[in-house]
Amino acid sequence: MTNRYDELSDRARWFLNNFDEIDLADICASQESSNQAREATIGRVRDVLPFAEQVAATSGPGPASAVRAVIDRLLAALDEPAKD
Repeated sequence: MTNRYDELSDRARWFLNNFDEIDLADICASQESSNQAREATIGRVRDVLPFAEQVAATSGPGPASAVRAVIDRLLAALDEPAKD
């Protein structure tokens, strides 16, 4: 049987050594809340994309090109892994 402490990453061991259980629970809850807020923001951005596509499709070539560039940047950002 392995020792779970030995399997922890250096960062996890640092947290365990520097915070008590209440602190760790608070950190986890805060992180979960932050993740939920981030997911909600991503959802709102995804909801706007169809409207932006419609604007690009009905605008003149100059504005459509600008809107398309913004859409492409948003899609690229949504595909990138989250930065912690």
